[in-house]
Amino acid sequence: LSIPGRFSGEYFEVAAGKPGGPGKVHSECHEAFRERHAKKCLLCSGLILAVPDRFSGKFFEYSAGQLGDHAAGSVHSECNAGWKRRWAPKCLQCSGPVMVVEGTFSGEFFPYEAQQMGAHEAGEVHAECHDAWLLRWAKRCLHCKEPILKVDGKFSGLWVTYQAFDGRVHEECSAAFQA
Repeated sequence: LSIPGRFSGEYFEVAAGKPGGPGKVHSECHEAFRERHAKKCLLCSGLILAVPDRFSGKFFEYSAGQLGDHAAGSVHSECNAGWKRRWAPKCLQCSGPVMVVEGTFSGEFFPYEAQQMGAHEAGEVHAECHDAWLLRWAKRCLHCKEPILKVDGKFSGLWVTYQAFDGRVHEECSAAFQA
């Protein structure tokens, strides 16, 4: 139906099984129809449509709970890295996402059980954060108070346990500690 000044008489077919279908939509109403029936991005809530200079219209589908406690839905391809980062496990040392982050994290990690080295939760530590993690949680030498770890040129990483003092002493500190 053509109405001069309002509708050209051209229309788009909407197939059965498509959002809003089956039916016809005026060509002048097509953009508003698409926006009304478009899915929303789980991360940014923007419409899953091609938007020049912003969104390509391509997206990733996620089932409910696929990465964490989230609903099923779509994520813009431009938002996908942020979506994965949001649900990635957090590093026990720095709280950053345990995943590949170009220029920051390799994606390699060390798993730890709860209380494995101290009063911490179970989780993962980035390979890049592991030395700081060890320094933070390593037992301390009763003599010099430094962490009992291997330090080239300083400590072998070996220790002597003194049960009477409920602790450890670096092998290198043990003679001085006994004196």
